[in-house]
Amino acid sequence: MRLYNLDPIGLGTEHVESFYSYAVRLAHAHGVSLGRLVREVKNEYEGGEMSCESSISTSYLPWSPASMVRPNTTTRDIIKLFSHYTQRDDLRCTTFLALSQLKYRSSTFFSNSIRWCPCCLEADIAKGRTPYLRLLWMLSDVDYCHHHSVFLEDKCPHCDAGQALLGRRIDQSKCCRCKKSLCQKKKPLKRTELMRDVCFRDLIALVCDMANDPELEYDASAYLCLLHQICVVVANVPEESVFWSEVSDDDSMYLALKGGPINFKNLRRISYRLGISMPRLLAGDMESWTPQLNPEWLRDLPVNLRPPKRRKLVDRELVVERLTAVLDTVDSSNPPSLACVARIVGI
Repeated sequence: MRLYNLDPIGLGTEHVESFYSYAVRLAHAHGVSLGRLVREVKNEYEGGEMSCESSISTSYLPWSPASMVRPNTTTRDIIKLFSHYTQRDDLRCTTFLALSQLKYRSSTFFSNSIRWCPCCLEADIAKGRTPYLRLLWMLSDVDYCHHHSVFLEDKCPHCDAGQALLGRRIDQSKCCRCKKSLCQKKKPLKRTELMRDVCFRDLIALVCDMANDPELEYDASAYLCLLHQICVVVANVPEESVFWSEVSDDDSMYLALKGGPINFKNLRRISYRLGISMPRLLAGDMESWTPQLNPEWLRDLPVNLRPPKRRKLVDRELVVERLTAVLDTVDSSNPPSLACVARIVGI
């Protein structure tokens, strides 16, 4: 069995196609649904010669089409199968498998739905290109298109249907349910949002890095080694001591230095504060760091990188005192609502 040697779109650029989009186009080229194509490939593998050469340990279908790009075993197995039957060695570039070794990936880092920029799909059509879905759009923090300044969409503007289906699709610029255009009813950014800098330049750089190298696999210990080397250098530079003296105990930099668990959001903050691109930080590239640390970086973070505000701790003794006062004054035959009591107590 052989599948068409279809080229992924946008290899080596930030516009690289997601594997879900590629698989949909490949299924259409063979005149079948995506679900059937994956089943046929899996059946061929189980009964063919490839089963003796490599191991496929997962189910042939992912739990969601949106998860077909995530750095997990299911994606690895699907890529292995499709790479074999299309005779292509660059399909890893359409996924985030390069992040597989990172231990503390956040579950919210990837989008759970298929999203798109209506203007990008419209531009594909206008320029005579095949409309396709970009890998960058599969990241949760990428919520708008930095080329067209419109929000990404995840539901059809006509029937409100999601697009994460395994059925047959002829045109990815049209809804898989009602078949109407997904390029209509664009939602532009507000004026205040247009003035902000792109909040995900680090993610764009990361996607470009992965789109260029199908063999790329970031080492989970590389960035820790880099941070350790930076600490050794900074320890001998008296002018930099003020930076480290202002690092709070719950800061991402502090967690990194203490060897605590660092999720991807914290890695992004560290990358921003050290002035190192995300790909270079993950690769542990010491030459990418300029030893100039500014204390202002500890406070000046882009909106999407700021940690959530912590809830103020409740004074338990004060709450008990106020509750007691409320109980002494209320009529037991007509007690106040819990919401009313909460307002009085102040919680």
